[in-house]
Amino acid sequence: MEKEPLETRKLRDRFCIIAEILVVAKDGSLKPQIMYRADLSLAQLNEYLSRARSLAQKKYDVLARFDREEDY
Repeated sequence: MEKEPLETRKLRDRFCIIAEILVVAKDGSLKPQIMYRADLSLAQLNEYLSRARSLAQKKYDVLARFDREEDY
């Protein structure tokens, strides 16, 4: 069986970690609880939250642009 390229594995892992953070946070958990349950340090948690916000903002920008184009 071939191994996945390193970049693909990193990307998959990042998304898995972000998904785990979202699962833990959906119940209104505080940062220390998220850190503990997702097994992350504060620096790691902040980095992943920043990545998640960035991804969400990009998705919002694309959807907003699509909605504006639909109005014409």
